[in-house]
Amino acid sequence: MQYKNITRESLLSYLDDYEQRGTETVFVHRRGLRLVRWSYQQLVSAARQTSSELRRYEIGEGDRVILCGHNSPEWAAAFWACLLLGAVVVPLDHESTADFVASVQHQTGAKLIIADSDVQGIKQSDFTVFRLDALSDNVRSHSAETDVSPKPNDATL
Repeated sequence: MQYKNITRESLLSYLDDYEQRGTETVFVHRRGLRLVRWSYQQLVSAARQTSSELRRYEIGEGDRVILCGHNSPEWAAAFWACLLLGAVVVPLDHESTADFVASVQHQTGAKLIIADSDVQGIKQSDFTVFRLDALSDNVRSHSAETDVSPKPNDATL
């Protein structure tokens, strides 16, 4: 694939490019003894499905969402899903403490935490947590077709 010098006005323009790359591999991730591969199309589909799931949590334009997990295809899908909804991603290190996560949640007014289940900072949280490591199972029933119409200023570069 030949790359052109493209001026981008939004991060979301990358998703269109990803979709065109189809079955090319975008992620290779070790899970225990096996390697998991995700294609660009899988990433786009998972992002769209996840955005549908996040709407069930009433996440929309301008809402803050804490994203705290290990590097993974699911983390990337959750990131793009938030952008599709116009939500503001508040990324935290997966080793963040419970006090730090609570402080950031309070300061940002985050409506939701998306995190891996082994993140210590959310284990004792009484806040709503969407489990990143169960993302694929949780979004499976949603369509991969987008019904999200991002605003032109969403995720502006």
